[in-house]
Formats: sequence, structure tokens, C-alpha cells
Amino acid sequence: MPNNKITGLLGANGAGKTSLFKALAGLSKIDEGKICFFEESLHLMSLEERSNAGLNYVPQENSLFDDLSLQENLEAVVELKFKKVSKEKFKQIKSLLDIMNLEDKANIKSKFLSGGEKRKTEILRSILLDSKYILLDEPFAGVDPISVEEIIKILKKFKKDLGIFISDHNFRDVINVCDEIILLNQGELLLQGTPNQVKNNPIAKKLYFGEMN
Repeated sequence: MPNNKITGLLGANGAGKTSLFKALAGLSKIDEGKICFFEESLHLMSLEERSNAGLNYVPQENSLFDDLSLQENLEAVVELKFKKVSKEKFKQIKSLLDIMNLEDKANIKSKFLSGGEKRKTEILRSILLDSKYILLDEPFAGVDPISVEEIIKILKKFKKDLGIFISDHNFRDVINVCDEIILLNQGELLLQGTPNQVKNNPIAKKLYFGEMN
């Protein structure tokens, strides 16, 4: 999985996307084989060790603390990992809130945020953890079209500093953001290439994308 790129993991429901993501994130164990991350055995690491190594997972389900404000949610993960919010991290939080157009929402409790605002906040949290790679599980699910466009712009902006891995079953949602596509079918790797290469592949057309042409 290349760094400095956005890679999309696509496939129909049941293709194995979420299972693979949970194995990478450490939420489920693998039965055989191994997972390597910068030549380290990722499958032997705890959740904390994976995060410290630079791999962070953003689940499809809301993972924010409902009764904390947006900014408090950001500060909480920084404190958990780095023990305190340094001046540098505080400046980074303010800068990211500005980039995400969330500065006017900073003091609002997360339970009152829209789906798009919550998703942007979750992405911000993973960036604040000094991630090398971010795993985004169905990042556009339950998000309004305007927020989807904003999230796509944000991901493109930050990809120069980290690798972004998106799992989704809707090709339309990710074709404009991904540099590379990995297509799964029934738990196996079917194709890997640029969005156009995958979209125009005869097998992929037959299975998934025929209606887009």
C-alpha cells in the first residue's frame, strides 16, 4: 500500500473489506498468514502499539465522546497518546479546525454535530495522532453530499503527509478521491490499479461497474 496516496478498497457487501480493515486495525485476529507494517509484524501488535507505530483506524460508526465538545474530543485523544496537549499540538488543533471549516463548531458537543461534521472530526483525531497511515471505513456513509465533497478535498490535501486507505462498496463515492483501487471479490483480491484501469476492466465491469458506462 503506497504512502502519499489514497488507496480505495472496494467490493460488494460481504467481499471482506471490513474484515480486512478490522484485522489491520487489530480489532480481530487473523487465522493464518501475517500483516507487515514497515517490516514489523503488525498482527502481533496490540491496538496501542499499532497506533504508536502510526496506523490508526476510523470506524464507520460514530466514535466521538457525545458529551465532549468537538475541540475537547480532539484534545482528549492527544492527551491519551502524548499525556498532555502541548503548545504545538494546540496550534495544530486550531489550524486543523480552520482547514476543516469547523472553528465555529469547536465548542459544540459532538452529539449535536451533523454526520459530516462528526466524520471530519474523526479524521482530524487520526491526523493529530501523527499517523503514517489512516484506515477509513465507509467514510462517506451517512454524510451529506456537501460534506462528502469537503472530506474529499481534505483527504487530497493531507495525502502528501500520510497514506490513506478507504474501504467502501460504492465506487461512485471514491472514484474522485483515490489514486489507486484494490477490488475484492468474495474475500480475494480481484484487481488492483488506477480507478480508470479498474473501472474499464471487463471482469470489474461485469461484476460491479457496468451501470456506470
